[in-house]
Amino acid sequence: MANANPRGHRKKRPINYIAIAFVVILCFLSGAVTYAVLDLVFSGNKAALQQSSRKQASKSTSDPRGKKPRLSAAEKEALIQKELDKIAEQNVTAPKMSIEPARQNSAGQNLVRQNSSNGDSQNSANSMASANSAAVNSAGDGSDVNFTAANSASENSINSTAQSPASGSADDLSKSPRKALPAGSRAKLAIIIDDVGTDEQAQKIAALPVRVTPSIFPPEYQRKDTRSLARGFEHYAIHLPMEASSAKNNSATLRASDNYEKLRGVIAKLRADFPNAKFINNHTGSKFTADERAMQNLLRAMNEHGFLFIDSRTSPATKAKAAMNGFGMRYVHRDVFLDNQNSVAAVRKKLREAVALAKKQGYAIAIGHPKSSTLRALANSSDILGEVDLVYLDEIYEYYE
Repeated sequence: MANANPRGHRKKRPINYIAIAFVVILCFLSGAVTYAVLDLVFSGNKAALQQSSRKQASKSTSDPRGKKPRLSAAEKEALIQKELDKIAEQNVTAPKMSIEPARQNSAGQNLVRQNSSNGDSQNSANSMASANSAAVNSAGDGSDVNFTAANSASENSINSTAQSPASGSADDLSKSPRKALPAGSRAKLAIIIDDVGTDEQAQKIAALPVRVTPSIFPPEYQRKDTRSLARGFEHYAIHLPMEASSAKNNSATLRASDNYEKLRGVIAKLRADFPNAKFINNHTGSKFTADERAMQNLLRAMNEHGFLFIDSRTSPATKAKAAMNGFGMRYVHRDVFLDNQNSVAAVRKKLREAVALAKKQGYAIAIGHPKSSTLRALANSSDILGEVDLVYLDEIYEYYE
């Protein structure tokens, strides 16, 4: 009988598709179950971690050991400034005064109401203290300065008697009627040297053969103690940095947005540092002086501590005149800027301009800086300055209106 499979191969079995489908379905179900189990496990861990984080955050905000949350640099600076302002206010015992715009007061009322036990001669001697800040050019602010509002106020405590000389004469100069030049008198010119902050600058100014008024930066400027510089002059002023619109502003410069209490703390510190000072003018400040409300707050604080303001006129948009007239104060300002150009010849030319203006209106205020060219020009311009009387600020203040 013949072999049906002569090559000896097995007969192929038909493919069992049902079994294959069953295996595939079983694998799918197994994977789904595994995924569900793993998802459940990891979800539980995630929830546990979130719960742990919430507990840790809650513990950090109410730490029973008294730990406080960390503060940002700005928050720390604000807290320090607040404490220093409180110290400055406590250490300055000048009497507080209310001040209202002139339209609400009678014509006879005085803007400064502090009492003075000193005579008029002593008041006159102290009255030039703060006029030097007017040296900044009306064309721009120049460089800004690093000025912190209150520093080591506890070292500068003074009593109200020490403040009396400046306060009393400030009252006289601020509210007295405008003074007319005597018939036949020579024109008067006051020269202010701004930006004074070193012993070397002070010595060079003191050695000049002409009368000038140094305008001294507050001690906080570049962390230098300028109080000793003021002790070397009978007539000096305070050069107060204020916010500029174009130049870079330091975070501690007086800003137009500062409230009255902050400005009051700064001025109180200045009174403690410079007990005999009378005049303050602005270093830079084009933005600050252009804000009438800011100027009103500053003038209130200055009035309380017996200071008078001289506008450096660093901006044609200055509102200092409107604010000062609103309080019944005379508007005193820079007339000529001496050293925009840094050469002896250029400064001498500006001195001629200042002298001509003084002769035309009877008085003028010129401002320069302690540059070598400016000081040399002042020392060698007797041919120009001999045409007028060089005076200090309290000798010229009453001629302005």
